[in-house]
Amino acid sequence: MKALKGFTILFCLVVAVGCNFMVKHKGYTEMASGLHYRYIAFGEGESKPQLGDVLELEITYKTLDDSVFLSSYNYNNAGKILLPVGTPSFNGSFEEGLLKMHQGDVYSFIVPADSLFTHFFKTARPKFLSATDEVKLDVRLVSIKTEAEVAEASATNQEQIHTESEKLARYLDTCGIVFKELPSGLLVAGEDSLIIYKPHNGATVSIHYTGSFLNGVVFESTYMAGKPLSFTYKKEGQVLEGMEQIIALLKQGSKQKFVLPSHLAYGAAGSSTGIVPPYTPIIYEVELISIN
Repeated sequence: MKALKGFTILFCLVVAVGCNFMVKHKGYTEMASGLHYRYIAFGEGESKPQLGDVLELEITYKTLDDSVFLSSYNYNNAGKILLPVGTPSFNGSFEEGLLKMHQGDVYSFIVPADSLFTHFFKTARPKFLSATDEVKLDVRLVSIKTEAEVAEASATNQEQIHTESEKLARYLDTCGIVFKELPSGLLVAGEDSLIIYKPHNGATVSIHYTGSFLNGVVFESTYMAGKPLSFTYKKEGQVLEGMEQIIALLKQGSKQKFVLPSHLAYGAAGSSTGIVPPYTPIIYEVELISIN
């Protein structure tokens, strides 16, 4: 009997070791399609996606050594994208794994780089990735929407965008300041030709600034706080997209006034504090203290 028990334990150990050798990515589970996934965090939602739903997602794209090369924040300041639930764009796509998630869940997926760019993005694979490389995607399922809800939200957004444009036009007509509009939509006070003083990525930038609404009400100011803001240029998530564009137009010691349309400021979501409402253009007066 003891011999049988010892054989059973030995057999289980051999099977366990064998399974560990067979796992391609430690900590991940492999689906029949070849998609690898693992849980990062569980959400509180009870619903799961169904075919025909539209998913609101936050996605970070990484190499296997966790170097981030793309995220949903590259598409908009809210950092979220909408993805319809349908047939996966390739065998082993992360799209298949989305059907396993509940609202609020965060999963990590590993997929072939070549398939992801060729079939999902429908573009050429970046040169820093080889044809045999794999890509890691950290995905948070923010919400699950129906097509009707998305269409209704889109109509509301268009109406709010139109209202914002009207407010901005009235301000420019009555403020008594001449602004020059850049291709991005950023408005710069003055008619002088602009010179780009763009600092190197990773440079430490120190600025003083005042942020106000079009009616002149100030909602934040480093001058009132008593110290400048310092941040790393082009480091994701530190300042608004519009602020990075502003820094590229200032030389050290200069001060300038700018107007940021909402898509360069807090966008459709507004600020996380609730101080800046959705679709709100803002005025920034920025003084560049130093670039190190």
